Amino acid sequence: QTIPCLIIEKFRNMVTAEPNLKDAGSGAMLLAYLSRIGIESEAADDLIDRDPNTADLKFLLQSHLKAVPFENLGQISHPAGGDGVPAIPTVLHRPTLDLKKTLKKIVFDRRGGFCWELNYAFAWLLRSLGYTTRVGNSSVMHPGGPSPGHLCIFVEGLGADVIHVDPGFGDAPRVPVPAKVGNAVTDDMIGD
Repeated sequence: QTIPCLIIEKFRNMVTAEPNLKDAGSGAMLLAYLSRIGIESEAADDLIDRDPNTADLKFLLQSHLKAVPFENLGQISHPAGGDGVPAIPTVLHRPTLDLKKTLKKIVFDRRGGFCWELNYAFAWLLRSLGYTTRVGNSSVMHPGGPSPGHLCIFVEGLGADVIHVDPGFGDAPRVPVPAKVGNAVTDDMIGD
């Protein structure tokens, strides 16, 4: 297997295993994550107590998209510009598939990330709330052709169709999308 395939397989095994809140920082991490995306107190408790459903999935996706940016700053060296700001080497912010480090970056450091980080964390959140998720390796379409290596999330068990959610895409669909050919959805956040 190639290195990307090995990474994908390792990632798939991590996010498809039953969530263990103690290993990921306990139930406090779940509450902190919900707070990070603007879901506080009673609303968080109510969400935790409810069974997974499509309305809450949409609410979680849109809350995440409003609060957690897609960004890749941690993958780029930031040289000093002579303005008194110290250089920041890439190695200090290298993306990781270590769940604790990814959640720390997004929840407590209030940073964003790119698809592997954001979707990895969001899959953890959904699984912690009882959703059945799986991750997929997909391609991003460009005028020059597809670019492989994008991580996306599929949610199962909320109806006849598997649902695609992708908060880790820079121009993400802002609503859950049934994963079937010829499907049309309306995004009420932007009106299309």
